[in-house]
Amino acid sequence: MRVGKLFSPTWNHTLLRQALFVMLVAAGAGAASAQSTLQEFPTPVEANLIEGTIEARVIGDSRLTSYYYVFDATQGDMFVNVVTENFAGDIDLFFLNGLRPISKIVLYADAPVNETGRAVYFRRTERLLLRVQGRTPNDDPAKFTIKFAGSFAAVNAEDFPEAPELPTVRLRQTDAQAATSAGTLIPKPTPNPEEVRAAELAAEREAEAERERTEAERVAAERVEAERIESEREVERRAAIEKEREEEAERARRVPEVVITQRATLPPVVEPVKPEPAADPEVAAVEAPDEPVTPEPPTTRRRAIEASGADPAASLSLVVVFRNGGVIRRPMPEVSRFLVDRGVLTIISQDGKTGRYPMAEVLKVTIE
Repeated sequence: MRVGKLFSPTWNHTLLRQALFVMLVAAGAGAASAQSTLQEFPTPVEANLIEGTIEARVIGDSRLTSYYYVFDATQGDMFVNVVTENFAGDIDLFFLNGLRPISKIVLYADAPVNETGRAVYFRRTERLLLRVQGRTPNDDPAKFTIKFAGSFAAVNAEDFPEAPELPTVRLRQTDAQAATSAGTLIPKPTPNPEEVRAAELAAEREAEAERERTEAERVAAERVEAERIESEREVERRAAIEKEREEEAERARRVPEVVITQRATLPPVVEPVKPEPAADPEVAAVEAPDEPVTPEPPTTRRRAIEASGADPAASLSLVVVFRNGGVIRRPMPEVSRFLVDRGVLTIISQDGKTGRYPMAEVLKVTIE
C-alpha cells in the first residue's frame, strides 16, 4: 500500500520530508520504534498480539493517553480479545479509509483485571485502525493486552513510515519528587520530626479509639441479642402456659365421648326390706316384744324380692361429681358396672356404652 493513502490531502509536505528524514536517521542508528501516539503514524501490527503500558500522569493532569495501531482484516469473522489491568478508557476500531467506526469497547478500572472481547465480520479485505485511549486512575501504570484471531492479517512494518520523535521534557537530577504538565518541578517537603511524631501518636490514639468503639459495639450487639433471645423464650413460656390453661378449660367444658366396649352383667343386689314404721310410736314401743326380732336372712329376702318381680336398684342412681362442678347421674338399672383402674373411672352401661373419666377430675362417686 502506498504511504499517501494514510494521510489527508492537506498534508504538509515539508513536515513529511522532515518526518522521513528523522525515520532514516533513526533507522541508521538502529533505534526501535515505540508505540505511536499519532493518528497519522499508527504502529504497524506484525503479530496477532499487542501489549502496552500507560504511565500515570502528574497530579492535576487529566489528559488521556492514546495509542494507534494499523493492521488488515480479510473476509470472515475477526475476534478481538482484550485484557486490561488498572486501565480506564476506550478501545475503538475504525476503517482506516474515512475513519468510519466499527466497534467500541469501554473499560473501567473497577477490578484488578478486566477481560472482554468482540467479534466483527468483514465481507472483504479491509485496512483497520485501532485506537487505545485511556489512563490509570492512580499512581500505578495501566497495562493492556490485545489478541486477534480469525480473519486478522498482519501488515509489513516497512510499508509504513515511522512516527517522528516528539520533544520530551526531561527532569533535572534534583530532589524534586514530581512535576506539573508544564514541567514545573514540585519540591519535596522536608518533614518535621515533631510533626511526624505527633501524627504517629494521633494515629495510635485513633486506632485505640477505633478498637474501643468496635469492642463496645460488639458488647452492645451481644447484649441486644441476649435480650432478644430471652424475650422470645419468655413469649414461648407464656404461650405454653396459656395453651395449657385453655386445654384444661376445654377438658372441663367438654363432655367425654362414650366408647363401646365389651358388655358385662352383674348379679342384682337385693337390699333387705325395711319394716314400715308403726302409726303411733308409743303403741309400737309398747307392742314391741321384749326380745329382739331376728332379721330375715338376706337369701330369704332376695328370694322374696325376686318372687315379687320388683327391681331393688330401680330407685337408686350412680352420682359422679366432678371438681369443675359437673355432675353425672345415671339410674342404677342402666349401669352394668363401674370401676377404677389406673386412675380412670370407667362406667359401663347396660346398652354397652362406656364412659371414662380421669380420677384427677372426679370429686366423689356415690350411689343415692
